[in-house]
Amino acid sequence: MSPSGRLDALVALFKDPLAAHGSRLQTGTLVDSSVVQVPRQRNSRKENATLKSGEVPSDWKDHPNKLYQKDTEARWLKKNGITYFGYKNHIAVDRTTKLIAKWEVSPAHVHDSQVFEVLLDAHPPKGHEVYADRAYRSKERLSGLRKKGFKPRITYKAKRGQPLRSRQITLNHSYSKVRCRVEHVFGALRNDQKARSMTCLGLNRSRVWIGLGNLCYNIKKLSSLQRAAVTL
Repeated sequence: MSPSGRLDALVALFKDPLAAHGSRLQTGTLVDSSVVQVPRQRNSRKENATLKSGEVPSDWKDHPNKLYQKDTEARWLKKNGITYFGYKNHIAVDRTTKLIAKWEVSPAHVHDSQVFEVLLDAHPPKGHEVYADRAYRSKERLSGLRKKGFKPRITYKAKRGQPLRSRQITLNHSYSKVRCRVEHVFGALRNDQKARSMTCLGLNRSRVWIGLGNLCYNIKKLSSLQRAAVTL
């Protein structure tokens, strides 16, 4: 079994203690992603173009020591004027407990919406709410969520020449007050992982590194919830 497969098995084992304490996604799901950076690589434009096409530059293959130090699966992302290099940690978090129910890892350039459905429960409780930012919003997604039994709470996005109506602005504000709880999770993950970037290379190893961080967060969070329950 691969390291990634062993991690999945370990995560599956931890689901039973979560269910035993009633810590399942019952009140709502918050979906979001965060970039996890790896050391930046000084590649030429030609080398980056080759990597984007899914190939490895031919001269790297002739120099195994150089190739060993290159992450051929990490990708660049520019967001809000800031450039990142690495992977994305996509998570689905319980609204009440802030436990991570599901997660997935992708190269940083993959759009959040491409991983959205993977993070959701296949058989949600009736009327289960899903909160996400405007990057996930589309007519097809809203329709699909309703057909599956979800109540979408995805923030509205303005279009050119079509500003948001007052009701949409009010709804965005109410959605954001709930959705911001997922940022608390990302903040806790960053605090627990003191290194500024991962030192492992490749998608599989990065998935294990990020996944273990998510699992450790859940263990600490569940312990905190148990202590709080005892004091009540």
